[in-house]
Amino acid sequence: MLRLNIIGAGRVGSTLGRLWHDRGVFEIGAVANRTLGSARRASEFIGAGSAKAAIEELGKADVYMLSVADDAIEACASRLAASAAIGAKTIVFHCSGAQSSHALDALRARGAQAASIHPIRSFADAEASVRDFSATACAIEGDAQACAVLSAALERCGAVCFAVDTQQKLIYHAGTVLVSNYFVALLEAGLTCFEQAGIKQPQAMAMITPLLQSTIENVSRFGTIDALTGPIARGDDALVAEQLAALRAWNRDIGTLYAQLGQRALALAKQRHNAPQAALARLQQLLDTDAAKTSE
Repeated sequence: MLRLNIIGAGRVGSTLGRLWHDRGVFEIGAVANRTLGSARRASEFIGAGSAKAAIEELGKADVYMLSVADDAIEACASRLAASAAIGAKTIVFHCSGAQSSHALDALRARGAQAASIHPIRSFADAEASVRDFSATACAIEGDAQACAVLSAALERCGAVCFAVDTQQKLIYHAGTVLVSNYFVALLEAGLTCFEQAGIKQPQAMAMITPLLQSTIENVSRFGTIDALTGPIARGDDALVAEQLAALRAWNRDIGTLYAQLGQRALALAKQRHNAPQAALARLQQLLDTDAAKTSE
């Protein structure tokens, strides 16, 4: 069994360490955090591993996981390269969605096989992440040997791995930000509209949750083009104009968001079968005119 050292055992590192320990994928060696106390707590959660307070205290391992903040990856890689016995069979990987495996080039220079993995899920609760990890999609890129070992390790925990282009890692991660983080921000904008109309957030959330679920189901079944509904999909330019004017008069920022997302929705609507082209042309003129006004 390969031995794994963990550097940065926060929620992501602790979750993966626990999963791999429980399933007998890796032998957990050292667990290093910023403080010895936090390293001990992580080891207790994982159920294995020797707590360490510094990278320089790690023993030798076959595999090293750097589950640290994005801006700390390169510095940690340099420290590891200087302090550990890294060779041609050593695998080192990090868990950033935005950074590519090039952040580990200092270790590649020592002969290591480098990779990055990115499980597409929220790790707000480590216990829940362990329990619900099965079927999690995991992006992976880097050196072939490292990717093969890590893909097998993740798949033993029920993950579904897919390759991502190393050169497009930032664009890939921006996509996850848009559909996850910015989706929350969009919901907040919608809830603000409901509150303006006298509907408090708890009531609004209960009201829209079935709508959100059905929307996600429709996108999954039919794709974004055929799942699009609402005034832009049916070419109701008069209603869009009224709503945009009302939003602009009340909250300029939400009005801008409505218009910008309207442009994206319009691009989808134009691709629909039997799209009302004349109405969509009027919508295009409306949104273009609004964009020109706001840029002045």
